[in-house]
Amino acid sequence: IDTVDLPNTLVHIGKSAFYQSSISHMIFPDSLRTIGEAAFQDCLGLVHNTFNNGLQHIGKAAFYQCRNLKTMVFPVSLESIGGSAFYQCTDIASVYYLGTEAEYNLIKSYLDNFWAQELAVTYFLSEEEPEEPGPYWYHGAKGSIEQWYNTIWYMASASEKTPFVRDYVSVAEGYNQANIDFLNSIVYHGYKFDYFRLSTENKRYVMNVGDKLTNDIRLVGIRGKLCGDNLKWEYRNNILTISKIDASLPDGAMWDFETLKDSPWYSNRQNIHRIILSGVTYIGSYAFCDIKTTSVTDKYNDFTYIDIPTTVTEINVNAFSGCDNLLYIYYAGTDASVVTGLTSLNTIQNANVYSSAASSDFATLGEGNYWTRITSGSTTYRVCWMYDADTKTLTVGGGDASNTLPDFASLSATPWASLASEAQSIVISENIIRVGTHTFNGMSAATSIKASKRLRIIKETSFTGTAFYNDAYANEGAVYIPAADGVFHLVRVNPEKIGTLYIIPEKTYTVAEGAFDGCVNLTALVFSKDIAVDAIHSGAFKDLTSLVTLYYWGEKESYLEYDKYNPVSLEDLADAQVRFYSSSDPYANADDTVTDLYWHWNDPAAKDTPVDWPAPEINNDPLAEEPPVDGSGEQGEGSDTE
Repeated sequence: IDTVDLPNTLVHIGKSAFYQSSISHMIFPDSLRTIGEAAFQDCLGLVHNTFNNGLQHIGKAAFYQCRNLKTMVFPVSLESIGGSAFYQCTDIASVYYLGTEAEYNLIKSYLDNFWAQELAVTYFLSEEEPEEPGPYWYHGAKGSIEQWYNTIWYMASASEKTPFVRDYVSVAEGYNQANIDFLNSIVYHGYKFDYFRLSTENKRYVMNVGDKLTNDIRLVGIRGKLCGDNLKWEYRNNILTISKIDASLPDGAMWDFETLKDSPWYSNRQNIHRIILSGVTYIGSYAFCDIKTTSVTDKYNDFTYIDIPTTVTEINVNAFSGCDNLLYIYYAGTDASVVTGLTSLNTIQNANVYSSAASSDFATLGEGNYWTRITSGSTTYRVCWMYDADTKTLTVGGGDASNTLPDFASLSATPWASLASEAQSIVISENIIRVGTHTFNGMSAATSIKASKRLRIIKETSFTGTAFYNDAYANEGAVYIPAADGVFHLVRVNPEKIGTLYIIPEKTYTVAEGAFDGCVNLTALVFSKDIAVDAIHSGAFKDLTSLVTLYYWGEKESYLEYDKYNPVSLEDLADAQVRFYSSSDPYANADDTVTDLYWHWNDPAAKDTPVDWPAPEINNDPLAEEPPVDGSGEQGEGSDTE
């Protein structure tokens, strides 16, 4: 079917009447009042529809997926359009309405009809040339439709069909400066465009004053690398850089993005490890939201810190929303409160804002959040600290990518030395894996120290002089850090208080440098199964020269991981006999393949005394003499191997 003639008495076209037909031409009689649901659905031959004057309602999905439909004429009589009536009519370009714009706005339209009402340019009837450029048309010779002005469409991208703004160009005059200025001022979802191109060509579209149009055109807006006034962005090697387009330009503000997904780097959000800002005065809405890793890799190697330069004067409160791994916001100035919105970012997730501090000011800073750079050896580290005078809590962190607190020559060289007799609680930030020499040496008021499970390396003098001995181990002289997740970090055992046996507590994760210095009389050690294989300092056990038995509180397989990962960590215990834990007698049903030694707790509930399981009464030496046998060739009665 190509063409259909309909009678002048027809008032209704029923549901699916021409569904998926090949019809390409249709004249609607003036008597027609309604078009039913899906009446012309999937009619791919339809290119143009002139609806009759008198039509009142177009039904649901009436022209659904008529993908080649390009133009339509709507009568003034039209009152309503059903849902999805023109859904997926992706080529609709123009709608010519036989009335005024005010009358057109009275048409009641349901959802999913923007292909007809927004994607298409709607022109309104004006038999006389309008005073201002706009979407107007008139009847030409022989009833043809003529436009008063040619139209430019601006689209967000080549794949997104919805235009966001339209402009009109006089056929006679062509482009004027106002047209060009308007084009350059367009903002879509919080970004402007680097250049435009024709929707049919990939090359840049250049407009000049006086250039004329002979046909409607579509321009596709290409945002390129623009992200703010005079600002561009670049993503390379997991680093996002926001900087000026040209060094000669003034500093500029980043644009606000309408939704969290509108920033041009959003698709790379899970791979960005660092952000560098240069020449930025304002960080806009949703600028850096959701930048975080979702992989199984260490999150503290990803986006954990950002530097805010002094050029920034304002930050939108949504700028860093969803940055769950962000810990440190470093402001380059000495007073972060002068930046609007910056201090409000404090404690968003786990982040805090820190102001820059000079070494000459350390002694007088007191309460507040500060950061500085410390040079240790040939390396410069970033260190930050936060002191709450009410709770007398000192929180220390930083480290940037190294996650390290550096070595200090003494406590007086640390930024928090003035708090030595005041700070009662010390918190080590969750990203820190190493605490250097003298970091808290002499913090005499500290009775509580908290760290996370990530803390792997503790130097010998890191905590010397602190006063946080736990009551449960005071008689043994054990010093350890109770972590936030219940993991202990063993720092020092007092040789004057310890006996011949020491039990490393459960959930001890790290054994520090010098942990057993001077413990030359220790003969038995219960080695916690919870100690991480990479968290034993190489010199932790160097003074255990008299150790006879090492009771490993775990299975042999897990013990062997220590030698496999870091054989140096246990080399000082090589002369001790190693026994592995077993809650039941491992020799009860043993055969001659059992060679290892085992132990158990005397009181499993108290876990205070290790006891050896008796050695198996078998001969495990394959070179030993065979047991005697009787004349029949069988083992004699009462044999030890029975």
